[in-house]
Parts: sequence; structure tokens; C-alpha cells
Amino acid sequence: MRIFYAILVFLLGVSLAYWVKKRKFERTNSSGVEVFKTYSQKVFVTAVEKTAWVVALVCMTTGAVLIAF
Repeated sequence: MRIFYAILVFLLGVSLAYWVKKRKFERTNSSGVEVFKTYSQKVFVTAVEKTAWVVALVCMTTGAVLIAF
């Protein structure tokens, strides 16, 4: 049962990392610059995505360690 939860946590981290990278890709224009409507939106979105990225890394690391042991 522990391996099931380890795989689930790892996959959660992978899907969260995918979501963050996909959102960033969709915001990028043809010149390679991210486009936001307002400065406050940029600050908020950046903070949320950096937090989500850290959570994704923690989940992937935790899942990988639990799978290994």
C-alpha cells in the first residue's frame, strides 16, 4: 500500500510541474516574452506558480525516495 501512495505523490508532483510549465508556455508570445494584462496579475501568477513548482519538486522527491525504499 505504501508503494501506491508513493507513486501517487510522485505523479501528483509530475502533473503539477507539467501544469506550471504549460501555463508559462501558453503565456509566451512569438518573441519568447511572457505577456500579462497587469503588473498585479504578473506578481500574483508568478508567486502562485513558484509555490506550485516548489510543491511539485517536493512531491517528486518524496515519491522517488519512498519508491526507492
